[in-house]
Amino acid sequence: MVGCPQKEPIISAALPADPSRVTPDPASILSTSPRKDLLRASLPSTVDLLHRRRAALIGDGTIGDYVALRWLEWNGGTLRLTVTGQDVCDQVNAEARQASFPPGDA
Repeated sequence: MVGCPQKEPIISAALPADPSRVTPDPASILSTSPRKDLLRASLPSTVDLLHRRRAALIGDGTIGDYVALRWLEWNGGTLRLTVTGQDVCDQVNAEARQASFPPGDA
């Protein structure tokens, strides 16, 4: 069976002095929130703004949330859609098409 090679875990030597001050992963906070639903619904329009080079119209907090969800990533000073982000965008667009043309309507 062919699989991914096993890699040694990366261990960070820089641990916080006070573990209680560690902030939770933003993606885990967003994973069950209404904010994630809003971000998901607005992802196609965000991608449109990126394609039109109008990223300045996307709020910094919104960009941070998309990056935390790994739907967008920074690449050399520019934002780009990740593979996961593309999948989410495709799902949202497919759901919108289904809502516009429910089965049985012709």
